[in-house]
Amino acid sequence: RRCAMTRPTKQIWILRLVPDGRYGRWLVAALILTAGLIIYGIAAWLVHTNPATHERFFGWAPAAFFVVSVAYIVPVFHYVMQRIHGALDDLAPYLGGSETVAELHQQVDHRSLLWIVRTTIVGLTFWLLQGRLLVGNWSRMVERSTESYVAFVMDFGPIFVWVILTMTVRALFENAQLFRRLTRELKLDVFNPATFTPIGRMAVYSTLTIVGAIAIFPVMWMDGQLNLWTTVPGLATMSPFIVVLLVLPVLPVHHRMREQKRAAIADVQHEINEQRADGAKQNASEQLRLLALRREIAALPAWPFDVSAIARFAGYAIVVPLTWAGAALIEMLVNVILD
Repeated sequence: RRCAMTRPTKQIWILRLVPDGRYGRWLVAALILTAGLIIYGIAAWLVHTNPATHERFFGWAPAAFFVVSVAYIVPVFHYVMQRIHGALDDLAPYLGGSETVAELHQQVDHRSLLWIVRTTIVGLTFWLLQGRLLVGNWSRMVERSTESYVAFVMDFGPIFVWVILTMTVRALFENAQLFRRLTRELKLDVFNPATFTPIGRMAVYSTLTIVGAIAIFPVMWMDGQLNLWTTVPGLATMSPFIVVLLVLPVLPVHHRMREQKRAAIADVQHEINEQRADGAKQNASEQLRLLALRREIAALPAWPFDVSAIARFAGYAIVVPLTWAGAALIEMLVNVILD
């Protein structure tokens, strides 16, 4: 960790794409959608003017997926990182360690140049592997990419999706590890939700980028030409990280909360046993108070999630099947209209 702190670091470049201001995230999403419309609109126009040459390369649904994915991931990743910073601020009064809060904030969204390069290489590797699965071999992919503008933008469009998604997932995973490490220094109090609910909120927010990206996959299927190699690699790569990002930071907090609950219940039970043993001085009201206290302690949550975090994650979980079902319904309606 000391080596990482001494390296020159800069804010992750994806975050720097979002301008400051109230509507910065909306603005960058609109700009990405506009740029994508221009790039792939030119490809669609070329297909329209010469379908015999270009139509075999072009698919409007994959093109829409590439653009929508980037337009979603960039602003949502910025939003999630802001929420992670907020969770860190909420935990600051209960943290004890050698690192300052400012240093921890820098670790959330700053990375070294070497980190950027390595992550980019991993994203490019995923793109190359998917290209090989789709086309058959890399030499053929390069050859057909040089045949026309249409083939080029369709073959190289996934680069941005893979690189940006790889970078965001890795950053979120490392932030989950950071919060997991901080839980060892956290002055956790099972009776004070402020000491643990920020961990649960951070974990839930971290899943939003991946859940939303998975929910966008049906866009790729809406032209009726489903190729499993366009979707399976992405789904197989991203889906496990939903569980990892959710569980990694909260599991140690859960263990500590559970131990505190056991200790508190044991203390109350000890007082109850003493009250019962001293039969001559039994105090009914005091025993009732202790019994009520034991019941209240047993009802305390053992996981660092409040009602809002649970409701938010439930909403995220519903989004995926709803979007997939909605895409299937739209496709059915389009087929009916066309037929």
